[in-house]
Amino acid sequence: MPNDPARVQLSQTDVQGNWANALQAASEEALLEAEAALGLKFDKPPLVESIAPEPAFYDSLGRRPHNLAAVAIAHENRVVINRAAWIAMSRHARRQVLVHEFAHLLLGRRLPTSLPRWLDEGLAMIAAGETSFRYHTRVATAATFGHLISLEELGGASFGVRDQELAYAESLSATRFVLRSGVAGTRPGLEDPALLVERLASPGESGRALRRLLADPNFIRRLDREWRSSIQTLWTWIAAMTGSTVFWIAATGLFLLAYWRKKRLADAKVREWAEVDPWHDDDADEDLDS
Repeated sequence: MPNDPARVQLSQTDVQGNWANALQAASEEALLEAEAALGLKFDKPPLVESIAPEPAFYDSLGRRPHNLAAVAIAHENRVVINRAAWIAMSRHARRQVLVHEFAHLLLGRRLPTSLPRWLDEGLAMIAAGETSFRYHTRVATAATFGHLISLEELGGASFGVRDQELAYAESLSATRFVLRSGVAGTRPGLEDPALLVERLASPGESGRALRRLLADPNFIRRLDREWRSSIQTLWTWIAAMTGSTVFWIAATGLFLLAYWRKKRLADAKVREWAEVDPWHDDDADEDLDS
């Protein structure tokens, strides 16, 4: 309705820009989608601010360039957008970025305690519909060659991992496992993040018990083992699709591929995840258009 109050506030610079209407409309739509996916409501309208040029965007965050398109800052109820990256995106990619960041704001503001980083990322990715086959194959490949990152390592406020895409892929995979398996008290077989979030937000004993469980290192290690055992590796796929001869030929090829990949990764530069939630790197953005 035209007279309805705005659900999202834009910065003064954005209000005066010729992109204001498009940003307002996209933000309002994404906010409603994030609320519906997680079953939470904002306590007050969040602020969306786009900044350009790109160096000014990174300067505002107090960190060096890190291929960010947007950042959610929960304690400020604010989403900051890299306007140069935003303008270059498809409409679909813009929607996913905003839904993802609004999901982080909701989880950060409406839950009594912070979540493990992998679960926070996984819930935001599911809310935004980021469930591409590429992420699935990244996890399967890493599991095949023993390159998975532990959930303990992925649970802190910030990551110091080499492979950002794998970290995102694992976050999505582990979160989906939690939802489907019912290990956190959700209904087994259902991949509905709102059911888990509802319990996490509950002030009652069931909510407190679940939050304590997710903060328990012993539970996280046990969850890590169960999640890993559920992953279908490349060997599983190959064995299901081929006979024994072709299987071993393919296995040899994959071992050679693993050697090449390990050497390439050894030469790669270490890239740390930002302390405040970053969006994906350029490779991840390419997935949004597929």
